[in-house]
Amino acid sequence: MTAAASELRGRGAARFARIVLLGGMLVGLGLWAADWMHDAVLYVHETDARISADMVSVSSRVAGRVIERPIRSGSVVTLGDTLAVIDDRVSQTLLDELLAELDRIDAEMSERDAEITMIDQTTKSRYASEQARLAAAQALVEAVEVEFNYAKLEFKRAETLATGGVVSIQRLDKARNDYLTTQKELVSATAQVATAQAMLGEAQAARREIDLIVRERETLIRRKAEVRARIERQQIDIADRVIASPLQGVVSRAFVEVGEYIQPGQRIALVHDPRKIYVEANIRETDIARLSLEQTVRLEVDAYPEMLFEGRIKMIGAAATSVFALLPNPNPSGNFTKVTQRLPVRISVDQVDGMLRPGMMVEVFILIDEDASSPLWWFQSQ
Repeated sequence: MTAAASELRGRGAARFARIVLLGGMLVGLGLWAADWMHDAVLYVHETDARISADMVSVSSRVAGRVIERPIRSGSVVTLGDTLAVIDDRVSQTLLDELLAELDRIDAEMSERDAEITMIDQTTKSRYASEQARLAAAQALVEAVEVEFNYAKLEFKRAETLATGGVVSIQRLDKARNDYLTTQKELVSATAQVATAQAMLGEAQAARREIDLIVRERETLIRRKAEVRARIERQQIDIADRVIASPLQGVVSRAFVEVGEYIQPGQRIALVHDPRKIYVEANIRETDIARLSLEQTVRLEVDAYPEMLFEGRIKMIGAAATSVFALLPNPNPSGNFTKVTQRLPVRISVDQVDGMLRPGMMVEVFILIDEDASSPLWWFQSQ
């Protein structure tokens, strides 16, 4: 074979190899474009997504020094488990003082009750006796008054008859003596009524002392209610010094150490329930019109690229994420650059053996047409 023929054959082989390589590249590009077009038509694809959970920030209602912190980041807790304990010695001392004050008020109330009982017993019989004496004196006045009126009439009749000489001087003297005697008896009976009334007034005054003591006792009752309220508030303060978990879950992060002095409202820990997770995706506003609730979503978690997860759309945001920016751009200068906004979309997903954790990055493929393809189409086709 001549050198020219050999060179010509070499050029032909190289040309054929280039054609085959180019054809392979075009075929690969075509397959990639077909796959991309398939996903673009059937799915809304978004990489700006991550796993989220409702983080509960547990804080302190009281100030004090942390003396116990039995948890750490990653600890599993149940409802009511202790997260931290704050020193309660001062609060317990204040509670003891209030309890002592409550006992002192109870003792004073017992003294008032004893005084009321004693005064009631000593004055009740006296008051009844004075009432009886007054009634007897008044009855005596009425009886003597009748005799006095009769003696007065007899004396006037005898005096008239004695002037005409009808009766003797002795009878007139007797009628005068009877009149004067009954008059003295009436004055004496009236004086007894006044005395009985005065004694009854003294007995009434002694019993009115009970009313004063009753009012003092009512004041003690109000003081007791106030002290009870302060005791209850102090008991709440002591209870607040044992900070408990508000749910069953995992401690995402602990923020305080033993010995640290904390203030009211200061965070102790973040807690979340790993069973109640969801995916938060920020979808472009140009794709929102293609979404609806309960659409099937294919989830690819960066931490587990070999696994497939499936979810459903549960919420489509009512406002773009830019609305909640800490530093919104009011654009006062008039210069404007249009930027596609994003709206938050929440997607439900089931937990799998605790593998899915808040903060993990996720790619979402939201199936647009349920009838066009199975949500597992892409993986089944591989």
